[in-house]
Amino acid sequence: MQLRARHIAHYGTRNTPLGKLSLPSELLSLICENIDNLLDAISFGLTNSILFCIAEKRISKLQCDETASWVGGRIICLGDYMEDDDLPEGMMTKVELEAIHKRAELSGFGTDDVSTLHDIACNTFRNRSWRKSLCGDFHKYSCRLSRDERKEFWRLYDPIHEIEGEIHLWVLCNLSKREFVRADATARLTKAESQGPFIQSHINFGTVLVSRICWSSDNSTALSYGGPIHRGAWAGDRFVITTLDRLEASSSFKDITNEALKVLTDIWSQDYAE
Repeated sequence: MQLRARHIAHYGTRNTPLGKLSLPSELLSLICENIDNLLDAISFGLTNSILFCIAEKRISKLQCDETASWVGGRIICLGDYMEDDDLPEGMMTKVELEAIHKRAELSGFGTDDVSTLHDIACNTFRNRSWRKSLCGDFHKYSCRLSRDERKEFWRLYDPIHEIEGEIHLWVLCNLSKREFVRADATARLTKAESQGPFIQSHINFGTVLVSRICWSSDNSTALSYGGPIHRGAWAGDRFVITTLDRLEASSSFKDITNEALKVLTDIWSQDYAE
């Protein structure tokens, strides 16, 4: 469903008749909840000021899904010497692994090209920026809108996210092992500036994550650091970046900040010291 957005300036900010969509708000909400495309959701909302009020929550959800599609998914950094029979315990069932291989073979790859998960990733995955891949379609669509509609469209498509103050303590959370690393301590390690989970340093949540999700069946890493980074303690686990109060409101999680940052400190001191 892709609705043609109408001129917002014409309708103004008051509630306007919905015409053929003159349905109970509960039904309109159900319709909106079944929209799984950000462009369609924005179009739905721009059509009418009443529909915008209904669609705003769905638009926000789809924005989050697009910008952080990895949330809650299993994440692992595979080495090219990994073997499928040597994956982290509990990461993937035999049925899931067979299905992934079958899908790769059906895509036209020979068994030698996709003999391991690493091979499948290298041959079937592509570097992808969701904004770059969608921007062309969005630009073509927005060109058909009025100036007022276009301004509102890009506000919804590319919102500015701001984190005001330091009210909440942000954490990188491992949902599988129920562990977390704090952003404030990570920033202090290099005396870096930070805003919420965003740390302006080479040591940040990204490097914390990568240092704990690497996996290979061979211990060669091309690092002076001698720790078992190739057998990452978090490899194949599920993650989210959230606030500590949200974790505490759900159930108990373990703070492993000191442990995680010590690994990074050791790596940097041995491999990147100037």
